[in-house]
Amino acid sequence: MKTAHNLFLFAFATLIFSCVPEDAHLGNTTDKFDSLTYEESIEKWEILKAENSDGYSYKIEFQSFAGFGNVTEIIVESGEVVERNYQEYTRDLNTNEKNIVEEYNEKGASVGSHEKGFSPLTIDELYETCLQDYLEVDSEANQITFETNDLGIISTCGYFPYNCADDCFIGFSMSSFEWID
Repeated sequence: MKTAHNLFLFAFATLIFSCVPEDAHLGNTTDKFDSLTYEESIEKWEILKAENSDGYSYKIEFQSFAGFGNVTEIIVESGEVVERNYQEYTRDLNTNEKNIVEEYNEKGASVGSHEKGFSPLTIDELYETCLQDYLEVDSEANQITFETNDLGIISTCGYFPYNCADDCFIGFSMSSFEWID
């Protein structure tokens, strides 16, 4: 009888684990298994930044399950933020059409003059903010997330409190990144 019980447990475990994809890493809940670690990513960033004259643009986007959101574009030249563009929107839940509610453009000395929108940070400052504000939170109370894009550059950093249901992500998620010539 004990042999039959052990055989059943073995067969059950085999069935369960055979359903897990080969490239899955147990414990990773982001479906992005090729993401670099923080340390690997910041090393990669330093190399890429030097190769590309530290000029780039990126967008940070927030989208609520309830149909509203915003996107902030940051433009950096020679390591300095020179422009910030913001767009706040709602989405028609039937057509998924984006309706602009508010927008602005800041250039030069006016960068950072509006309250709404993602802070005008360089990628270097994003790495610092990520480490200081998001990766060091209590992992017992939060699901901590760090992801990189296909270049190996930071793209998502933050956390979800375990006891929260909707729109609970605290941090940032980059929707695009481009080098500027």
